[in-house]
Amino acid sequence: MPLNVWQEYAVGDPVEVVHIPSDTSTYHWLGNLASDGNLIFDIVLVAIEFLMMAGAVARGIVAIIRDEQNADLSPTLRRAFLI
Repeated sequence: MPLNVWQEYAVGDPVEVVHIPSDTSTYHWLGNLASDGNLIFDIVLVAIEFLMMAGAVARGIVAIIRDEQNADLSPTLRRAFLI
């Protein structure tokens, strides 16, 4: 538990803890797992995942448009769409 959180408690005060199913340790709900730094990191990861997915979808759409312009679907797209 961070020192600034620990100093707010006196002996005998109730302390709320968090249990993670895959971990045997206990954590305070204001500890490192719930910090704003981790939230920002998670938001950045989600944004990167979204951008990668959007890029993959855009590349797929461009590939489909190019194949339609050639008036023939590629064998890969035929297999993908079971045509």
